[in-house]
Amino acid sequence: MRGKWLALAFAWAWLAVSGGAGALQTAWEIKGHLTSLDPGSSFPPDFTVGAPFRVLASFDTTGETYSTTPTTGGGYKYLYTADTLAYQVFIGTSCAPCNPVGDPTQSGIIVRDNSPDPATGQMVDGYSFFLVTRDGTLVNLFMRGPVLDIVNGPGLAAVPDPRLAGLATSVMQVCDPGGFCVSGAIESVASPAVGTTYFLSARDCYTIDTTTTSADTAPRDCIYVNSLGQTRLGRGRFFDAGGGLGSGEFGKTVVFDGSFNPAILAPLGSVYGAITFNGPAGLPVLKASSAPTDISRTNSNLLGYQRYAYAGPATPMPLVVDLGYGIADHSTDTTASSEVGLRPGGAQIAATLAIVDGGIPMPSLAGNINTLTCGAESTLLLPDGVTPWPAGSILGSATFNSPAGQIDPGAATTLDVRSCADPSQPVQLAANQSFIVATAVQTPARGKWSTGTPAVANGYVDASHTMRVTFDPNAPPALVQQLTNSITPASLVTAAVAVRPGSTGCLNPTSNGVIPVAIFGSATFRVSDIRIDTLQLGSLALRVRGGKPLCSVTRVNADGYDDLVCQFDNVAANWTSGQSSVVVSGQQSDGVKFQGSDAICVK
Repeated sequence: MRGKWLALAFAWAWLAVSGGAGALQTAWEIKGHLTSLDPGSSFPPDFTVGAPFRVLASFDTTGETYSTTPTTGGGYKYLYTADTLAYQVFIGTSCAPCNPVGDPTQSGIIVRDNSPDPATGQMVDGYSFFLVTRDGTLVNLFMRGPVLDIVNGPGLAAVPDPRLAGLATSVMQVCDPGGFCVSGAIESVASPAVGTTYFLSARDCYTIDTTTTSADTAPRDCIYVNSLGQTRLGRGRFFDAGGGLGSGEFGKTVVFDGSFNPAILAPLGSVYGAITFNGPAGLPVLKASSAPTDISRTNSNLLGYQRYAYAGPATPMPLVVDLGYGIADHSTDTTASSEVGLRPGGAQIAATLAIVDGGIPMPSLAGNINTLTCGAESTLLLPDGVTPWPAGSILGSATFNSPAGQIDPGAATTLDVRSCADPSQPVQLAANQSFIVATAVQTPARGKWSTGTPAVANGYVDASHTMRVTFDPNAPPALVQQLTNSITPASLVTAAVAVRPGSTGCLNPTSNGVIPVAIFGSATFRVSDIRIDTLQLGSLALRVRGGKPLCSVTRVNADGYDDLVCQFDNVAANWTSGQSSVVVSGQQSDGVKFQGSDAICVK
């Protein structure tokens, strides 16, 4: 029975992604731990209670309902077709991943909006994904409960509501053709994202900048300094920077603080951004807009970056950027056309791919996001002067600047992502290469300095953009299928570690002994999920005795969570004189990598 399951698991293939007009493929990442296993099942030995699972569910959000059932109280149950529903299932090493191909006639997505729970009859909101393979294997994701503001009408959400993981019914289930099932508790539902960075800014145009260094040909630019020539220190304007793990929406509406004239409290406008990773294979989708008043400038700058793992032969990767953008001009001033920032245009778009090796952490770029182009790596400096992308690491790029003077509330264009080595070709992937896709969107918009009582109408120039990275629709279908099969978002989890816990002594690089390392568990990081065979301390391997690595689960600190302590064989070549830190790295059972670092000294 076990052999039959393994043969089935590794025979599954990824379902083709729909490329139809208007299609918007999204991905949800569902994670948790197994809670039960039917006796007598054919599942592999590593399908055990407590083992972690990870499911990437991919589907087209523009899918149409083929059944709508009204329910009592004004609610509905919607049933969607599953032509594009696909799973990647990660459980232990036997499914790493498994890619079940569903029979569309027996698979689908149920969306409940104030609809009765089939088990309790209680009114619930939620989603149920069910996929049946042609041999009868069933993969279910049930998320429903009495939180009635998660679903509001028909539609498939591109970004999942994280509350789905905490609903009364939140279960992953796989049943083999014989009816034996393994089940797990869903603990998180999210977009499969690694990082986002953004900065949102506005300038007060109530007082003009009349300095000779102004970039504008007419002295109407917005000031950065007060009437005494002193730096504004953010008063009357704002600068918000942020980012980190995850994705989502953010925005801000700003009011002038009246620092020069307390009688005036004028709105400066609003900015908005959304970064998700819901394109094919989890590729980025960015949305941004800026809307100033007549007396301000606003600007939304977004960067979304994601690490991807590619498991396949050397191949070209034909990517394009589908860009929709709008520039609305509300100006009645015929003298404004030559002013920098006031004329329509200047909205920049960039898509970049860069090699990632194991020693390069994911950056958090809050600097100049519009230099993500071939050969521009050395200009991307973090505040501490670190260059996140080594010279030559950008493989390809695509850039866009809206034409000066263009007015179009609904323009669109497609940009080819071209190789830095040969701009006539798409980016070339090496065999089994990992890479980062970094995408940037800027939406500058401009009002105009006003005398007297400031106007509060809409600004002269608004900007709104949506960009989506996807596969070139003109690429050979077989190549797109291969890439879809072989590219998956790869997260990197940070763990707390301690080298030689409890000791303040330095390391002796010439010692032939072992070096103990503690990896600390937490509410979000369980050491039982670690694949011990993947652990490294720098380049040092684990000490093995009797065929087993020297690791033990214990509690090093007093936080109530299990920790893992392992012994590593010391080798002098791993250390350098003056070295002040070392990285502990490894992989979890669901395939997600982790790393942590600790300060050290070397004798």
